[in-house]
Order: sequence, then C-alpha cells, then structure tokens
Amino acid sequence: MTATPHRTASPTAPAAPGPRAAIIVNPTKFDNRHAGFRARRAAVDELFLQRGWQRPLWASTAAEFPGTAQAEQALRADVDVVVVGGGGRHRPGGGDPARRSWGPSRPARRRHRKPVARNLDIPIGDLHAAFGVVFHGIDRAVDVVRVSVDRTGHDVEPEEHVSLVMAGVGFDAAVMAGAGHSLKRHLGHLAYVVSGLRAVRRAPGEFSVAVDGKAPLTRRSHGAMAGNCGTVTMGLTLMPAAQLSDGLLDGVVFAPQNLTQWARLLLQVALRRPSPRLMPTTRGRQIRISCPNPQPVQIDGDVLGTAVALTLTVDAGALLVRCTPRTSVRLQLELEERGTAHGLAA
Repeated sequence: MTATPHRTASPTAPAAPGPRAAIIVNPTKFDNRHAGFRARRAAVDELFLQRGWQRPLWASTAAEFPGTAQAEQALRADVDVVVVGGGGRHRPGGGDPARRSWGPSRPARRRHRKPVARNLDIPIGDLHAAFGVVFHGIDRAVDVVRVSVDRTGHDVEPEEHVSLVMAGVGFDAAVMAGAGHSLKRHLGHLAYVVSGLRAVRRAPGEFSVAVDGKAPLTRRSHGAMAGNCGTVTMGLTLMPAAQLSDGLLDGVVFAPQNLTQWARLLLQVALRRPSPRLMPTTRGRQIRISCPNPQPVQIDGDVLGTAVALTLTVDAGALLVRCTPRTSVRLQLELEERGTAHGLAA
C-alpha cells in the first residue's frame, strides 16, 4: 500500500487590485463643499467599489488649471480610464492620450449638454447609465483637432490649443459670449436664442477660409467654424457630414446677409438641409479661418477673447475614448470609410 504524501496547501496569493478611474470635475458646476455633491461622490465611489474597481481618483479644474495638469496627474497615477464630468471651462489634455481611455460622463441635473457627450452618445441625465459606459464600454480612437490662435495676424508664436468638437471665429463665438452663466441660469437653452438674435445684428465682415494650404476663399459673412463634430447646443446640426474619426475636418461659413436669410437658414438647419448659398461648407485636413480685424473666437464653446486667425489641423486617431457599443460600431464604420477614401482599405 502506497501512502499518498501530505501536501501543504500553498498560501493564496493576494488578489490583484482592480482597475482604477480618475474623475475630473469642473468645480463651477459642482460645489465640493456642498453636502449633495459629497453624497453623490460617495455614491459614485460605491458604484466603482461594487464592480471590483478601486476607489476613483478625484481632481478638480480651475480657471488657471483648466484640465491639462489634472490629466497629467491621472496618467502619472497609472489609472485605466479618465472620466470627465461637469462641462464648462475645462479641456483635459496632455500626457500620452493613447495610453488611457477617456470616458466622458454627464452627471444628472446638467442643463448644458456638452457636445462631446452628445456626439459620443453618452447617456445624459442618467448617472448610472453614464458610468455604465465606463464599466462596459468599448475603446475607440477618435480624432483630435490642434488649434493655433493668431491674435494679431503676425504672432511669432501663436497660442496652441486642443479641441474635441469645433472652433470658430465671429458669429458662433459671439453667440457663446452672449449666453453668459446668469442668462443660462434664468433661461436655459433659450439663452443661446437670445444671444443669437443679438449676434445676427452684427455687421458682416470679410472672412477668408483656406483648406489644406490652397488659395483662400474670401467672402462677406458673419464668420466661420470648423471641427470634427457637427451637432451643437439644442441638437442643431451645423455640419451633417462631420465625423469623429474620419481623419478630416468639416467647416462652414455663416453667409446670411439679412434677418430674412437668417430665419431661412435656421429653418433649413432644423430640417438638416442647410443651403450651400447661406452656409457654404468645406472639408480638409487643415482649415484656416482669417479676417482683417480681431473677432471673438471660441474653442469647444469656451470664448477665448479675440483673434484674426484660427488654424485647425486634424490629428487622426490621437485620442482613445470609451463609448457605447452603438457608438463603437459607428466609429468603426467611419474608420473603414476613411481607409477607403484615403486608399488604405485592405
């Protein structure tokens, strides 16, 4: 009879820590000292812990630190995903965006639906559904727009910014500037209507748009904008062909010359059939918008003073975002279309 040797059970190895997220919020939208926000933060922490994640790393933006430093801090902390909440004046960036996923989340009770979340189909107004994208979403690469701001027309070192949505000179920036926090607090989205009515009364000027270094097209208009997302506040689509991952920028020029033409254009935009005469479009990898006199400029809805020129350059597939399965399919189709258009298809 052969005895079976006694085997001492090996000690169980400690479980590896779960993934970790960083959550960057805009403190102008959330008061960190308010009991309601503290309760919401605790609820969010519990959501992550219940799903086997570590407790999130929280960071807040500030006027002098609009998001870049916080994003770099998150990357140094080796987090797996960065969640952006709160909207308004913050634009996380910096570090190596390809290393991590970015999951935009829209907390509840937000009246201003940020275009990034809208164009990524992130659930708005449903906190659990929004964080469900973080837990169960799919990572996809989207384009980033590099924006050079020339304040004087002969800046030796123009300001460099990053955009995920769109940037513009003239009319659109004037609308954003006129819809201040006080007006939005009292009127909600109607604040943009009031501001728009004021902006259309501005006298048109000369604006030039140059695509991919070609000769510029100059015409009398109220301004121009370009980007890789076409849907703005109130669900209006100004650039129906714009896609997040097609490697191209889309641009429009606001060309109405009187109130009647503005009313006609608004109806056409609502029906998603804008007239090329009232709102000419263009497309390319680089779009430069210029004017002889300083005009208000905006990047992703943030008004950044005045300038005489914006140069937008697409950085294809530079940012990894976590999105819903439906959005993932759409972005994959856009990527395949881009490959076919650029002769890259297999």
